[in-house]
Amino acid sequence: MLNKVLLRLSILAVLMMAGCQMPNAPQATAAPTEASDPAVRRMVSNLATRFTRARQAGGMVGVSADIQSCYQQATLPRQVRDCLVLDAVARRIDMEAARTIPGGELPYFTEQAVTRRWAQHNRAGNFPDLPTQISYMRNGSDAVILEMAKRS
Repeated sequence: MLNKVLLRLSILAVLMMAGCQMPNAPQATAAPTEASDPAVRRMVSNLATRFTRARQAGGMVGVSADIQSCYQQATLPRQVRDCLVLDAVARRIDMEAARTIPGGELPYFTEQAVTRRWAQHNRAGNFPDLPTQISYMRNGSDAVILEMAKRS
């Protein structure tokens, strides 16, 4: 019960801070660009489900392990982009939890760690540049967090 309340608070706080936008596909791919597109809705739903299952099974440590597994198993740019969005969702929720719960953020989600990970996977995600990757991750994570809020 407490975890569900904390998740709701985290999601609401993130939504208030970030504003909600739908994901835009990177210019270098033919991925869908509109939230009404079934492929985008499916991606958002799948990532929300994946995050929720990993968090329920092992907390944020479980989420970090799932993200590592995601990157290791990704073989296509679309799969890498999914991992990056999942990573961005987790980073945002971990940051918000660290503001409200003593103990701070997990080492896996520190600014230095995520910056290194995201830069490493930029090329595999087939992004033309870092600003496009950041925009895609921000918009994608907004959509996933909004989906999780709707479900709770």
